[in-house]
Amino acid sequence: MKKVGKFLGFIVIIICLGFVGLMAREGKFSSVWSNVQGLFSGKKENKLTFKDYDFKPVVREDVFQKVLATGTVSLKTGAEVKIGARISGQLEKLKVKIGDNIKAGDIIATIEHEDLLARVAQFSADLKAEEARLSKIKQEGPLKINKLKAALDEHNVQISLAQKMLSRNQTLNEEGIVSETVVDEVDERLMVLNAQISLAEEEIKLEEARWKNDTRLQEAKVEKAQANLLEEETQLSYATVTAPIDGVVAFISTQEGETVVASMSAPTFVTLIDLKKLEVTAFVDETDIGKIKERQKVKFTVDAFPKKLFDAEVREIRPKAVIKDNVVNY
Repeated sequence: MKKVGKFLGFIVIIICLGFVGLMAREGKFSSVWSNVQGLFSGKKENKLTFKDYDFKPVVREDVFQKVLATGTVSLKTGAEVKIGARISGQLEKLKVKIGDNIKAGDIIATIEHEDLLARVAQFSADLKAEEARLSKIKQEGPLKINKLKAALDEHNVQISLAQKMLSRNQTLNEEGIVSETVVDEVDERLMVLNAQISLAEEEIKLEEARWKNDTRLQEAKVEKAQANLLEEETQLSYATVTAPIDGVVAFISTQEGETVVASMSAPTFVTLIDLKKLEVTAFVDETDIGKIKERQKVKFTVDAFPKKLFDAEVREIRPKAVIKDNVVNY
């Protein structure tokens, strides 16, 4: 019996020591020990007062609900551009490679264009020739009209002189100094001069009309030459292929020295993608779709960077349901 009593006492001591160690590990040993001392010493227990509490103002905060969904990252419409040639020819120089970051307007490739340069030079010379003809017409037309007007003025002077001679001869004829023949000759001369004046006036009108018509016709020829030159310059500009958007070269299908043929559709030899225009197409269970609203802020991760959160915004919720693994999703 004595051995059993000693054994039980030993067990009780071990339990007490374990309890004391646990209290010390959780930081409560000091408070318990002070309470024990108070019991044995007869001290009263200290009660907490208003000063022992720390008060803070109430603040309204959001309560978040988490909706988990999986999906795929893809390019938005217009973020992928396939660039091709609008003219046929040999690819002379390819200035990009896969992975290059390029800006809108950067030169991607050049196509042989010696024949286009020759045609541009030819049409440029034609334009200069037509412009020279127009300038000649504008300069010579007024000169011809002024020449005709000077002849008309001369005829008017002659008529004035003939009228004076006719009046004088008629007076002399009445006095019997000159014959009727002389009077008739002067009268005839006056009639001829009047006819010449009428003819000169008509020639002036005709020349003015001809000058205006020739000017309009030549201006039309100049405009046609300008249009032909502009067309050839446009064709020449197609030989230099530039980037329409900022992006990254994702694919190259034509190499230097190969021939591209532009027929009904432009041949594609470089594909650009704009990595700033990405979207996530996620499938949300029908039980959670009611919590999703447009323009909500969301966060997502990708397999390549599992610990990095990317910020996004809900752009649209498609009304048609999609059944995946016998589960209705939106």
